[in-house]
Amino acid sequence: MSENILDTGYTYKSGSFLDEFKIIVSNWQDDKSLEENFITFENQDYFGKLTDSWNKEVLSHIKRRYFNNSSNQFDYLKKALNIFKDNKVKNFIIYIYLGWSDPLFKMFIVNFVFEAYKKHKAFITTKEVISFIENLPDDPTNPRYTTHEMRRKVAGGLLSTCKDFGILKGRAKKEFSIIIIPDEILAYLLYWLKENCISSKQIVENFSWKFFLLEKNEIEDLLLKAHDLKLIMFHQVGEVYRIDWLFNDLGEVLEYYSKREN
Repeated sequence: MSENILDTGYTYKSGSFLDEFKIIVSNWQDDKSLEENFITFENQDYFGKLTDSWNKEVLSHIKRRYFNNSSNQFDYLKKALNIFKDNKVKNFIIYIYLGWSDPLFKMFIVNFVFEAYKKHKAFITTKEVISFIENLPDDPTNPRYTTHEMRRKVAGGLLSTCKDFGILKGRAKKEFSIIIIPDEILAYLLYWLKENCISSKQIVENFSWKFFLLEKNEIEDLLLKAHDLKLIMFHQVGEVYRIDWLFNDLGEVLEYYSKREN
């Protein structure tokens, strides 16, 4: 696990940087390395801000948060953002990507937001998130926050990030949004999981469904929908699952949607 994921938490002081990340993806040069691309972004004002220090700070946050994943998922993400026109679809793809890239954000969604939703809480407060941060397990992958003010800023940033992606809504108290998963996101997530899980049961039980606050019966319903959409062949007997794939990989799925979009 790379060193720069040990302290991603402080980068949440300013929310998701979603628009800035989209600018980076749209201007990414495949013939350059990650470091070379970031040097280019530092030297040119892609974000339209007035100070070099602001640009460097934002780039530092984005690099720590969004670039701790395998290169093939970033390649899929670039292709998907170029194919899909719907901004909600684009944002959800980035949301999945961030959930796999940043361990703190993944832990926040899976262990806190989803659990609060499952308990039918009406809203989430900054105070509750601060408590979550204070009680993070003491292991090397979790950042340390030495002051209450830092924890408050990080808590606010995590909540703002969820709001940016449409998972939560509201101001001081964040309520749960009604999440409708587009067919394109269902296809994208299923075939991303195909490449990262070794069995149908692992796919059904994968943490990624919790990003969308889905419980087991809802996941099964979505798999049946994917079957009807001819994305997969899904068979279930009790808790025994079998998924037969109608596309070879996520790249082939994106080619399919590229033809549909055009």
